Amino acid sequence: MNIFKIVFRSIWLYLKNMFIMLRVMFFPVWGQVLGIYLILAATYYYSKNVFKISEMHEFLSNTFILFFILVILVTPGFAVFLRAFWDYLVKMVSLNSLIHTLLKDKTVKDLKLYNEPVNLRSKTYILFLFYISLIWLVLLSLPCIVFLIPMDANGQVIAFVCFELIALLALAIISVYLSLGFQVFCFEEGLSAFDTLKKSVSMVRGRFWTFVFLALFLGLITGVAIPSGIVYLFQKFSAASYLSNPIEALLRVIFTAPNAFAPVADLLKSDTDMFFEISNVLTEIIISSIVAGLILPMTTAAYTQAYGAVATQKRDDERAAEAYKKRAKPKKRKKKKSSDEDDD
Repeated sequence: MNIFKIVFRSIWLYLKNMFIMLRVMFFPVWGQVLGIYLILAATYYYSKNVFKISEMHEFLSNTFILFFILVILVTPGFAVFLRAFWDYLVKMVSLNSLIHTLLKDKTVKDLKLYNEPVNLRSKTYILFLFYISLIWLVLLSLPCIVFLIPMDANGQVIAFVCFELIALLALAIISVYLSLGFQVFCFEEGLSAFDTLKKSVSMVRGRFWTFVFLALFLGLITGVAIPSGIVYLFQKFSAASYLSNPIEALLRVIFTAPNAFAPVADLLKSDTDMFFEISNVLTEIIISSIVAGLILPMTTAAYTQAYGAVATQKRDDERAAEAYKKRAKPKKRKKKKSSDEDDD
């Protein structure tokens, strides 16, 4: 399995079919952005006018009522975000089938048909995602147990950092072994959620370092180089300010207005540039996340090819082993008739 060939072929496949890829990822990515925008816009205008609302009637001055109104206002944006996020999770499977079609130079007809592996097995897929999330949650939270052990504060902090590093290392190793989980789920429909994880582990076993280098090389391109390049272009042409300025204004309204969030203002008011710095960091994170989402097909293409290479190699090994068994199987010799039987 040639890592460089897989990665560069994935990049070429993405560029060659960019219109299809961007069309597939349009709502899963921009829908999440829209949902977040609706939530922040509702929070912004509500925080700006919350005291005017509370002065309209004594009933509206109740903290619970004010919070309930805020929940109602952000619900539409939250619903849009959840719908887009679910579509993004679906695409993590359906893209494998789409890319498999493109790799064979076949015509792509109805994009919705590629969602069938998840639509027909949605419960299994949710359970599959639950297992993966549970692994992450357990490993990341397990080091917190050190705070239950009686020791001085410095010792607890040092122990927590050490155990957290161990947990992150264990999580990285497990993630490598589960890196083909979405491909297995897509192409091997008869497996349960747990069997899908087991199959991924069995396919990576014996090729661990190959998949480590694949993840590192692919992550360097799709997770660092391309997003950083896009962020640099946004900053170079001052396009990032169109996003960072509204974020800065939102932060100032939420955390400096005399409202329920006012206690945080004491910290932020001490440094007026903090809003500017935070908004710039958030802008970079948002742009990088959008770019990473839009080039998800590039990452998926690499792992789809890796799955195909491993599956083909496994089938060849099984056929070779079966052929060897047939050749090594001793032939039954015919028994010679006894001399008594010959005399008769």
